Amino acid sequence: MGPNRSPERDTPTYDLGDVRDAFERGHFRVTLRVQRHLWAKGWDRGTVRSCVAGLRRGAFLKSQECASNPDAWLDVYRPQWAGERWYVKFVREDEGGGYRVLTFCRDGEQH
Repeated sequence: MGPNRSPERDTPTYDLGDVRDAFERGHFRVTLRVQRHLWAKGWDRGTVRSCVAGLRRGAFLKSQECASNPDAWLDVYRPQWAGERWYVKFVREDEGGGYRVLTFCRDGEQH
């Protein structure tokens, strides 16, 4: 983090319409940790795609600076989806519109 720069923001880094479109088209990857969590729960990429493609502005929690890459920002949402509260964190991987999901779980769940 640079001088006088907060590691968190209260506005999304990424345009939500672009995010939803990218996920609907399947332009996202998940980390190995997220993939293992999905497998353990019997979920797949379709679960992630459906949840993120349905995000609404009111579910936005914060945008935070990536600890390992200060030039990257991670958007965090806590949507209500499938009758439960979720915790979703992602980053744009490239200017081509692809995203990488860093966290996908029920809110408060260990993964």
